[in-house]
Amino acid sequence: MLAKAEILELIDTQGLVTGYLDLDTQIQPNGIDLTISDLRIVISDKPGRIDFGNGTRYIPQQRAIHPSNGAWELYPGIAYIGIIGEKVRLPPNIAALTFARSSLMRCGIHVSTAVWDKGYNGRGQVGLSTNATVILTQGARILQMVFFRVDNDGSGYHGKYQGENE
Repeated sequence: MLAKAEILELIDTQGLVTGYLDLDTQIQPNGIDLTISDLRIVISDKPGRIDFGNGTRYIPQQRAIHPSNGAWELYPGIAYIGIIGEKVRLPPNIAALTFARSSLMRCGIHVSTAVWDKGYNGRGQVGLSTNATVILTQGARILQMVFFRVDNDGSGYHGKYQGENE
């Protein structure tokens, strides 16, 4: 796992993370806090579909939810998609994982994330759901991203979500 000094060096020299609001606040001893810039709701025009080879994959449409006075009110039982404010640019020898900040967990917000493969570029998305009504402000720090050095074997992320939300 990369430590603060190496993360700061990669931000400075390779643009590992850009678009942050306040690096002094967001940088952590072993990662960087990521913020929420936009919120969407999953709308079911037809059921989502996940298969082995992605030949019949279907991702349901999403509809933007506009904040009221800079915040969203999240309600139980609704599938939300949070759009990350920062652009992440992983080099071919760095992968990342994201974890919910503990304040979200303490408010009853559940965060769903995935592996951020080496070579990924974009403003990722996370799933959000809650057990109780919660006010979430635009720009709130919701995730901590941690980075790992991996072998550069010439492979890297080239999937459907490369460059998302840019």
